[in-house]
Amino acid sequence: MQKEISIWQIFVAELIGTAILVLVGIGSIPATLVLLVSSGGKAAFTIADRGMIALTVGFIIAAAIYSLGHISGGHVNPSVTFALAVTKRLPWRLAGVYFVAQLIGSVIGAIGILLFIGLPAARQVGLGQNVFAPGTSYIQAFFAEVVAAFILLFIVGGCLFDRRAPAGWGGLVVAVTIFAEIVALVNPSSLSLNFARTFGPAIVMLFVNPSLQDLTQVFTVFLFGPLIGAALGALTYDFIAGLRVTAATPEETVGGIEKTAVEGVAAVLESSKDAVKTTSAGKERVADSRTI
Repeated sequence: MQKEISIWQIFVAELIGTAILVLVGIGSIPATLVLLVSSGGKAAFTIADRGMIALTVGFIIAAAIYSLGHISGGHVNPSVTFALAVTKRLPWRLAGVYFVAQLIGSVIGAIGILLFIGLPAARQVGLGQNVFAPGTSYIQAFFAEVVAAFILLFIVGGCLFDRRAPAGWGGLVVAVTIFAEIVALVNPSSLSLNFARTFGPAIVMLFVNPSLQDLTQVFTVFLFGPLIGAALGALTYDFIAGLRVTAATPEETVGGIEKTAVEGVAAVLESSKDAVKTTSAGKERVADSRTI
C-alpha cells in the first residue's frame, strides 16, 4: 500500500521542480544571449533562437510534470495552483504551500543561472527576467499576459483537470502549448505565464544590475495578469465541458491534477485491474449463490 504524500514532500517537490524550470528553461535565455554577445556582433537574435528557447522551456516543464506529477501534481507555476484553488480542486490552505515553495525555488533557480553564466555576463545580458518590449504599454502587456495564461489553462483544463482526457499525454500537450505561445506571443511582455518564473530572476537581478529590472512591472502585470488569465481559462473550460466546480477527492487527484494525467497509462491499467477484480468477485458470488 502506497503511503500518503506529506505536505513536506509536496513542498520540496515544487521547490525543486520550479528551481529546475528557472535554471534550465529560463536559463536558456541568457545562455543564448551570451553566445550572441561573444560573436562580436556577427550573429543576431532570430526566430530560430526563440524557437530553441521555447523548446527548452517546454521540454523542462514536461519533464517536471512527468517526474513530479505523482508527488505534487507538478504545478511549478502559481497560475496553475491558483486555477486549481479557484475551481475547488485544491484547498486554499494547501495552495499556500505551493506558492511559497514555487517562489523560493524560483530564487534558487535564478541564483543557479548566475553561477553558471557568471557575474560579468549576468550584468550585461541579465538572467532571463521579464521586461516589456520597447513601446509596450502596461495595458497591452497586461492584456497579453491574461490572454496567454487563459489559453494555457484552458488547454491544461482539458488535458490535466479532466479525467476524460487521454491518459499520459498531459505533459506533452502542455509542452507543445508553451512552445507555441513563446514563439507566437512573446513580443509585447516577454511572456511570463508564471509569476515564479518572473519572481526569481527579478529578485536576484536587484543584486546584480537593478537597471535591467522594473519591479513595478513584476508586481503588477506579471503577477496579476497570469493569475487572472489562468482562473478565467480554467473556469471557462469547466463551463463548456460541463464539469461541476466541486471539491475533488484525494483518491482521484494529485495536487488537484487528475491521476490519469500525471500517472499515465499505469494508473489506468491499475484502475482496470481493480475493476476486473471487482467484476470477477461479483461473478463468483453470483455463481456461489446459484450453487446453493
